[in-house]
Amino acid sequence: MKIFRSRGMAAVVTIAAVVLSILLGGRHSLKELASEVDAAFYFGVEKDGYSIASDLEKRGNAAYNLAGIALRYYGEEQPEIQAVEQARDALAQADSVKEMAAANRLLEEAVPLLHGLLKETALSANDAKYPDRLYDEFRSRGRTIARDGYNRLAADYTRQLERFPANLLAGLTGVRPAELFE
Repeated sequence: MKIFRSRGMAAVVTIAAVVLSILLGGRHSLKELASEVDAAFYFGVEKDGYSIASDLEKRGNAAYNLAGIALRYYGEEQPEIQAVEQARDALAQADSVKEMAAANRLLEEAVPLLHGLLKETALSANDAKYPDRLYDEFRSRGRTIARDGYNRLAADYTRQLERFPANLLAGLTGVRPAELFE
């Protein structure tokens, strides 16, 4: 094969190999960073399980339990119960950080209204001890989410993608910025 013996063709093949290795290596490095950011959302910045995803699950559970108490006193058609159930369904169906943040905002609107309704309700002695505890748990998890380091990590990653040469590599390899939980 004489084509591979010419210096010009050898130079083209070498350049193509270098470009390909830069693209593949860069993509691998960027994907690795993206995986770290993703893991921080689900497993915690310190990989200790203290994460936004975990706190969202616990917020959802507190909301579910509040709705369960309210269902004993009101029908399923009660608007406050419906709003909490719709927000929990949105959280359960969320596939992205952005969708989870939107569902969390729905919970932020619905749960205080349901808690207020329960505070005005003549609850049994057994049920009366739970609404405040559940609401405190819900709010506590919200404060924990607000202090979580995920958004800082995601913003740092996105800033890295905006710098040269990562901006070129990201554009060529399809690597996307991280979604903020806001």
